[in-house]
Amino acid sequence: MRKSLNILILTLMICYLAAGTVLAEEPQFKLDIGNTKLQPGVSTQLLLTVKNAKGAGKPKIKGLDNFEVLSQGSTTQTQIVNFKTTHLKKYHYQIMLEKTGTFSLQGIVEYQGREYKTNQLTVEVKERNMEDKQDRGSLFIETKLEKEKVYFGEQVVLHYNLFSRYRVQDYGFRENPNFDNFIAKKIKEELKADYARIAGKKYIKYEVAKVILTPTKTGELKVPSFNFQVNISSDDFFNSVQAKYLQTQQQKIKVISLPEKGQPTDFSGLVGQLELKAKSSAEKVKYGDSVSWQVTAEGTCNLDNLNQLIKANKENYEIYETAKDSDNQLQNGQYYSKKDFEIIIVPQKGGTLKFPEIKIPYFNPQTESYEYATLKGQEIEVTGGPQKDSSTEQSAADDSTKSNNKEELETVEVRQINVQEEKTDDYYTLKIKKSYVKWSLVILTFFILLMIMVLIVKKYLSQKDDRLKQIYEQIQKADSDNELYNCLNQLIKTKYGVSLKADSRQIIKENISDEQVIQDVILVLDYIERKRYSFEREELNLKEKINDIHEHLS
Repeated sequence: MRKSLNILILTLMICYLAAGTVLAEEPQFKLDIGNTKLQPGVSTQLLLTVKNAKGAGKPKIKGLDNFEVLSQGSTTQTQIVNFKTTHLKKYHYQIMLEKTGTFSLQGIVEYQGREYKTNQLTVEVKERNMEDKQDRGSLFIETKLEKEKVYFGEQVVLHYNLFSRYRVQDYGFRENPNFDNFIAKKIKEELKADYARIAGKKYIKYEVAKVILTPTKTGELKVPSFNFQVNISSDDFFNSVQAKYLQTQQQKIKVISLPEKGQPTDFSGLVGQLELKAKSSAEKVKYGDSVSWQVTAEGTCNLDNLNQLIKANKENYEIYETAKDSDNQLQNGQYYSKKDFEIIIVPQKGGTLKFPEIKIPYFNPQTESYEYATLKGQEIEVTGGPQKDSSTEQSAADDSTKSNNKEELETVEVRQINVQEEKTDDYYTLKIKKSYVKWSLVILTFFILLMIMVLIVKKYLSQKDDRLKQIYEQIQKADSDNELYNCLNQLIKTKYGVSLKADSRQIIKENISDEQVIQDVILVLDYIERKRYSFEREELNLKEKINDIHEHLS
């Protein structure tokens, strides 16, 4: 009886599988796109679906070489409903195009020795019309130049601003921006986020970057476009972050040569507006003392190469000049630079000394002419010491002549001073060269700094170990795949500084140097992805695998 029952069950299973095979639908191949009308630098998703063609080769998409493929992947799904077996494999592509035009896309798939073609899509890429510019969608990036025409040597500020109606978790350039034909310097100030309203819609505006550009040649120069990634929050259980891809706009700048007419011989290339301010420590000093002059140069010129203000005769005084603090910032969206100088004046004679005038030439783009930033000369009263008037100088010259013509003999009385010798029997006397003391202090200071650095590193590693212990406790308490995946994400973030949720697989592989760890991490990511998209997947003890990764990192 038991044997007959087993035979009956086996027969029913064979009939079930056979029916599923018989009733399986014909293979189908379809190509879909998120939007057939695009703008340059805006991405969209392309989807190729292979239905009921299990074992088909990897598809080729004709025309895809015109686009930039930002990311790609595939998912597999098998369903059996009413004895009908449906096998789906979907190929996902995130694509973007930088140029305008009309392009066609069509998928080609090889299956069982035959070549199948999908439907053909026509994609139109064109610049946004003036009427549409008020409606920028829910996510876009703005590229803004403060000026489109500058003189050679003049600075121009470039702004990148992100506008979003989504919840943004992270954003950044997909490659390091490279500005050919410009010297680029990022503004080191806190970038802000604020609300903005455009065409009646409320956005959050993020200041992505502010860059000061200095052209290195004349003519029409281009600021290239760059790929940009924004990670927004999603409601997906396993993947809480969704990547969106944008592209900055290309900009043009016209750089004009400086006029040769009227250019001062001592012109050093300063372009913009310039002002000099000074403050003196004293206007009257004793002979032998010094006067400190604090001078500030400020304006819209690039002051990086301005290192000396004084180019005057030093007949009656000695001058020591030092360039001190400098600062570059934005004021009302315009480049602003400031540099401080300290000038020490040491008089060589008594009387009234006049400090020379300071004149710095620069080219003013507003007036389109060469101008001077000027500080008037300052008079300093020096009391005591040799006077600088002509009678004193003549008297000194006569005395010098007399001393050369006649040698004067002087009688010097020498008195013997008796000093009682101090007893030193109870003391040790040690003589050390000053140079030895100096180098000993240098070596001692070096070892103290080295010890401080070692202590800091030990403290940092201890904190990191404590964090790994906390994550281990969270792993043991986790009772769902989602919690375990979050623990693994924290573990990789702590150890390598990358996010499994926000960063691409390529970035993850580049930052994780340990081959065993990267293999285990990719295995977990594949498992999570299959669990998310597919009914057909291999089983994995996720907690055990994450414990293995933690043990390896510890």
